[in-house]
Amino acid sequence: MSKNNDSFKLLYIFCFIVISLWLSAFFILKDVPNKGVIGDMFGGVNALFSGLALAGIIFTILLQKKELGLQRLELSETRKEFKIQNETLKLQRFENTFFQLISNYHQIIDKLELREYFDGNEYISTKRVVFQRISTDLKAQFRGSPKFNDQSDSIELISERLKNSIKNFYEVNENYEYGYYFDNIFQTLEFIRISKSINDEERVFYRNLFRSQLSSDEIFVLFYHCLRHEVNSPNFIVSAHDSLLFSHSPDFGVEEFDLHQEVFKKCYSDQKKIILKSPLITDIRFQRI
Repeated sequence: MSKNNDSFKLLYIFCFIVISLWLSAFFILKDVPNKGVIGDMFGGVNALFSGLALAGIIFTILLQKKELGLQRLELSETRKEFKIQNETLKLQRFENTFFQLISNYHQIIDKLELREYFDGNEYISTKRVVFQRISTDLKAQFRGSPKFNDQSDSIELISERLKNSIKNFYEVNENYEYGYYFDNIFQTLEFIRISKSINDEERVFYRNLFRSQLSSDEIFVLFYHCLRHEVNSPNFIVSAHDSLLFSHSPDFGVEEFDLHQEVFKKCYSDQKKIILKSPLITDIRFQRI
């Protein structure tokens, strides 16, 4: 504000000096004869001042051009800062939701409980021990099932028999139903997979971070859960596959696990085609996060 006042003061002083000189010349030259001759003497001075005025205008234009360039640069830097801030806010929103899902996962694990009865006695398994029990019994189911002949049996036949075996297992063991657990796993995988708030490198980081929370028994149970529910929930097997949930998995002690993996690949391919034909199947709740 003081700089503006100083500028106006200088303008007022300059105007006062010019008007004073003009009035002084009027009174001094009032009684002088041949005023025209004297005026011609100042013609060169007038030309000088005209040239200086033109130079001043050009200088002002160049100065304004420079100032406009600086303003554009400042606006560009401001836009970059806003973009960085926006990306940071998007990542913060993503992480808030991601770690909330992780927290929900651990709360679900802490509350898991499996009650079994043997010889009239009740046995209670809790937390991740529940998945140890499920995986142990499921492996026993596979050991007691007829073996596949990968030379003569088609992948379709192997797939049908494997799915029936899994279906029969859960029908006999109804207490192994933990839908809320599987829902949380799916929502977390899908959230990481389709979120637009992270780039591919960050997606790999958060995907691996979540996978590190799962035990090997959980990975095993989730693998066969995908095959069990691939008809009713095509997104689960697609989300698990695209999230590399089962990459670098061991054979889990299952003799024909390589054939089971071939069934998984076929189911994934079939369900991927269904989703592509029916885009509305895709869960879109997390696409804006």
